[in-house]
Amino acid sequence: MIRFVYIYLAIAFLALTPRFAAAQNENPAGKWKGHFSKDGVRVEATFNVKPRTGATFSATMDLNIAGNSAFGLPASECTYDGAAKRLHLVFAAAGGLEFQGTQAGETLRGVIGALGEYDSLTLIRVETPATTIANTAYAIDSVTIKGKNARLAATVTHPWEKGKYPALVLVTGSGPQDRDETIFNHKPFEAIADHLTQQGIVVLRYDDRGVGGSTGDFATATTADFADDAAAAVRFARKLPYVDKDRVGVLGHSEGGIIAMMLAAEGKKEAPNFIVLMASPGVPMKTILVRQNEESMGPLLPEEKRAEFQRLTEAFFEDYAKSNGNRTADSTRIAQFVERSFALISPETENLLAQHGVTRESLIAQNLSIMTTPWFLYAIKLDPATYLAHISCSVLAMQGERDRQVFADENVAAIREGLSKTNSCRLTVKRYADLNHLFIPCRTGSVQEYPTLNAPFSAAALDDLAWWVKTR
Repeated sequence: MIRFVYIYLAIAFLALTPRFAAAQNENPAGKWKGHFSKDGVRVEATFNVKPRTGATFSATMDLNIAGNSAFGLPASECTYDGAAKRLHLVFAAAGGLEFQGTQAGETLRGVIGALGEYDSLTLIRVETPATTIANTAYAIDSVTIKGKNARLAATVTHPWEKGKYPALVLVTGSGPQDRDETIFNHKPFEAIADHLTQQGIVVLRYDDRGVGGSTGDFATATTADFADDAAAAVRFARKLPYVDKDRVGVLGHSEGGIIAMMLAAEGKKEAPNFIVLMASPGVPMKTILVRQNEESMGPLLPEEKRAEFQRLTEAFFEDYAKSNGNRTADSTRIAQFVERSFALISPETENLLAQHGVTRESLIAQNLSIMTTPWFLYAIKLDPATYLAHISCSVLAMQGERDRQVFADENVAAIREGLSKTNSCRLTVKRYADLNHLFIPCRTGSVQEYPTLNAPFSAAALDDLAWWVKTR
């Protein structure tokens, strides 16, 4: 999910960042909040630090700059000197933004900046919800799944009573995510696991490779690598003594839906018996990115320039999808796209962006760091139709109609069209009028609205999901 946001926010002139949380007094794990002033503009920063194996940590960052929220940016470097209680974070995708600070109990004091320009920043550790629901209605087991190039830390929830139950493996969307798919104060996968397990369904969810307790290198992985991890989780689930091995499904959220399609289309032994596509793309990834850019850039453009920006964006992503990984050529493409995009906005808007530190040069550097990653170069070429035509198992497609990341109409239509090419697939579609990409009731569905929402995951969607899985 989040990396879709990550890309279009970057291209649409916003910074980026993350999610996770866990508070422990003897180390920096937890959610830290603070603010600083940059050129007279208030910048609110949140660091989300999560323990990994041994005494190491991973981190992500959330920013709010003059009302513009950004998130999903993992720290490229995260080191903690336990003796000195010193935390050092580097965010390469944000132009090398760096934080160095010293922990004193529930306070972090230090400096933040890049290229030799630093500002003071003090952060306070805040309370966050527990990552596991206290519930004696079912068993909660911590397990480790051995994958091809990673060991995945996972949680399995299952009924106490002996028997053979259907199982569902949860696969996160894009970006580094924990097993609960934590974003701000929302934990979609925890809500799904809790509800379904109380309905007699085994649920397996895991930290992405390189996140939380999982090993492996997230930064160099592609969607194909994440599909390998999901396949390992399916094989693991089928071997559990309380699982009916002929009733094992995969739920993929956002990009995770494409991974579910990949596994179902391959027809190998790890192929699921059914799949759930939750806010999943049905159109090519380049089309998703075009729509997201149009959505985010619209407010910045004069009305008469929007059609021109649409043509520019479509041509750019169509061309970029042909990239062979030549960094020089890709850098030229990106620079030209940013320059041409800036030419469409008014001088007043460009000046306003510059006041927030957003310039042509900074955007070119930021997008180059994102769009030359192995993941992006692989993902930009993905077309769900390639997999949909080869799926023969039952499919549930769930979609919120206020989703502003994966738009309901065109993606549901594309899923229907793709699956119509196979005679044996049974498709069920559930659409929800007031839900966003996270399946939370909302007003606008925008990414900026996410941190302001306090409503839980939709009860109607949970009930529909549980019923459908139980009847497979």
